[in-house]
Amino acid sequence: MSQEIRQKPKKSKADQLETVIRLVNAGKTQAQAAVVVGVNLRTVQRWLSQPEVKGRLVAIQNEAKVIAQSDPVVVAVLDIRGQAEEILSYRDSQRNFALQMGLVVQKSTDVLLKAVERLEDNSDELSARSIPPMIRAVVDAAEKVSSSWARATALDDLLERIANDPETDS
Repeated sequence: MSQEIRQKPKKSKADQLETVIRLVNAGKTQAQAAVVVGVNLRTVQRWLSQPEVKGRLVAIQNEAKVIAQSDPVVVAVLDIRGQAEEILSYRDSQRNFALQMGLVVQKSTDVLLKAVERLEDNSDELSARSIPPMIRAVVDAAEKVSSSWARATALDDLLERIANDPETDS
């Protein structure tokens, strides 16, 4: 009994090219398309450099744009995706601001504590009048940290609620 090694039958070049065009149109890289099709990257690059293939790819992309611009569902999805990206960006900026301001609060609290220690040790060296403005500055910075962190957390909660219940209206 002889054992034969079975290999998948190779797709035709036309089928491979069609798959490459579909994958590239879907946003895959040329290298990813080459792996999926089972050919060398250079082969994919050569195929895509051919004028008729380039033209076909451009035509497919233009057709997709026309459909996307005229389909209200696609327009709504793109609008929602854009809004979600804005929310994520704003949330990240609030989180980064809170972290940076937290460091400011930490450093200014250290300065304030040292000033109070110096005042206790030698009241002639430092005026007691300088302490209240420093306290107000620390409290103001801490309030900004708290507000920023609260906004970031609220956005996280909102995004999670939307992800779990896509029909949420509020």
